[in-house]
Amino acid sequence: KTIFAGLLGLAFSNLTFAADDINLADVIVTSSRIQESIQNIPSNIQVISRQNIQEINPTSITQVLNQLGGLTIRGSALGQFNLGGTVDIGSYGDAATSNTLVLVNGQPINPIDSSSVAWESIPITSIERIEITKGGAGVQYGNRAVGGAVNIVTNENADTINRVSASYGSFDTQTLSALVQNRLDDTLIKISANADHTNGWRDNSAVNAYAANARV
Repeated sequence: KTIFAGLLGLAFSNLTFAADDINLADVIVTSSRIQESIQNIPSNIQVISRQNIQEINPTSITQVLNQLGGLTIRGSALGQFNLGGTVDIGSYGDAATSNTLVLVNGQPINPIDSSSVAWESIPITSIERIEITKGGAGVQYGNRAVGGAVNIVTNENADTINRVSASYGSFDTQTLSALVQNRLDDTLIKISANADHTNGWRDNSAVNAYAANARV
């Protein structure tokens, strides 16, 4: 018994030392509208990093949310770019547009008439991370976030960004995205553009989508 107790104590001692040697980098999120560590937030928060997004080389943000976030995308019948897709957190079905809030840097972008978000207007190359709050987020964002919220955080903290990406795939699917960002003293100048085309995998499913944004 003495030997067993000694071995058990040694095992717990080694376990304690091993735990002390593990250093995990802090993940800072803003879903509570205040920057803080994800470990201190009493909510079901999931963070998708820029590296995660680059690994799957997506053609749309809804593809990222579906594959990496495990979210249900409804109404995405317009081909491979999922234009018109609606994020459904909480299985609200047709009412998902009124119960799942989408934000860019904490600012809601859901259309007031509850139609789908214009995903093509947000360049994938500009995304730093995506914060997904599953469950009621109405305390932070209001009644349109009863099911949850998706906060897309862009890389506006960077002083200079010059990125161009292009891809080509089946069904003559072509994507082109460009982002130019520069900071002059306290003024940020950001210009982005997207062009997407696909013939679609069936008749009458071809898509041409173009978007441009400028922000000062």
